[in-house]
Amino acid sequence: MFVAINNAGPQLAWLGFLVNVGAVVGLASVVLVLLLGQSRVFYAMSRDGLIPPLYCRIHPTFRTPWIARS
Repeated sequence: MFVAINNAGPQLAWLGFLVNVGAVVGLASVVLVLLLGQSRVFYAMSRDGLIPPLYCRIHPTFRTPWIARS
């Protein structure tokens, strides 16, 4: 899409910048959501016995899975 905007002409140069900013913000939000969900996926896998029981620990205060390190 960025190539198409660049070939459209110099009057749309601002749109290329806007597309780049949108792509960076979109990728950052996806990475954040994946990192937040990783501990829950590890928790479920640990309960099923697919990975060590270390990942099945629950935070004492918040009662959520909180260990997701390798």
